Amino acid sequence: MPSFVRNIDITSPLIQYAGPWVVGGKDGDPDTVKYNKQTFTFCPSTPCSATMTFNGTEVHIFGAWRTNSGSFQVVLDSQTLGPFPPATTVDFQVDKFNQTGLSPGLHTLTVANGIPNGSRTDLDLDFFTWTTDISSLIDFQIQDTFFSYEGSWGTDLAASNLFDFDGGTGHFTTESGATANLTFKGDRIALFGAIGSQFGSYSVQVDGGPASNFSAAGALLNSTYLAGQMLFYADHLSGDDHTITVAAATSGGQLFSLDYAIVDGTVNTAATTVTSGAPTETLASTRPSRPLSPGALGGIIAASCTVVMCIVCALLFLFYRRRRVSSRTQELYISTNFVSTGATSASGTPTATSTITPYWMTEPQPPQYESSPNSPISAAGRLPQKQISLQN
Repeated sequence: MPSFVRNIDITSPLIQYAGPWVVGGKDGDPDTVKYNKQTFTFCPSTPCSATMTFNGTEVHIFGAWRTNSGSFQVVLDSQTLGPFPPATTVDFQVDKFNQTGLSPGLHTLTVANGIPNGSRTDLDLDFFTWTTDISSLIDFQIQDTFFSYEGSWGTDLAASNLFDFDGGTGHFTTESGATANLTFKGDRIALFGAIGSQFGSYSVQVDGGPASNFSAAGALLNSTYLAGQMLFYADHLSGDDHTITVAAATSGGQLFSLDYAIVDGTVNTAATTVTSGAPTETLASTRPSRPLSPGALGGIIAASCTVVMCIVCALLFLFYRRRRVSSRTQELYISTNFVSTGATSASGTPTATSTITPYWMTEPQPPQYESSPNSPISAAGRLPQKQISLQN
């Protein structure tokens, strides 16, 4: 089975925070641009912690070493590791902790402030990654219109000031207890929607199992709105049919939204008829419908212009040769005193059409890491350079 590295930003609802965390960059910090996605958080005092549950064999914690950074410790599956001392130089997107060689299965990771080092107590976080095995690297996107809904749901995104939803479609509700269900095949599923201060809590169940509770309120966002965020992720499921149920747990006019789901593209490519209660559509693509990037669009336009120019030049060349042949033929008839009469034929100008098929921009492959030669546990590693290229 191929391995896949999942990247989780600090704004993700999949991370549970405790303590007085602060949104990085709100004070105009010029170094914000040095963080992945230009987002980070820090805790200036103890105790602070961030907890994440994942299914995989390797996990990494990335952050920055700043002049006020202190030590930290990690609890992985009830085993306390550290404390790890701060670095002596300022650096960003640093692999501050990693654990490799984990047994396949579910793990719980908590990172917390360590022992204060004088005035240096800050714990700075940027993003997390974990490595897991999945059945394939081919993704298949299912739009919100394929879910079946119970309760009061709306679709007029603009009326509720919701924007940047994939394909311009989405479902949202303010009713606590309203549910959305989706049946799919394969070993994994990821749900996406919007998060921010206007959103509330929700729960997710897979195949009627225990409910997992999350919050889309964006505790680290203040009033920031972010669309296209991962609301839930599960893998290592069986390859059979599965049903996922999402329930809103909102209050006081809070919203909950659904945008789309990502599942295994090798077993979910056939046309599907949704259950009653949702619109009936046909899945026609195995790739998410995303707008082309400016670079891709420019490349397509340039290539199209080149093809058109080549066709025009070829037609002009053929026309010129035909005129030359026609002229020489007339001279031959005249020189032999023959008079040629007859009808002239009209030739149409051929046209060429091309179909431009938008292609899917592959999600950047996450960096590969080297573990410590003496121990699977490594602190203060460096993040390799990423190559920029959905499989963010």
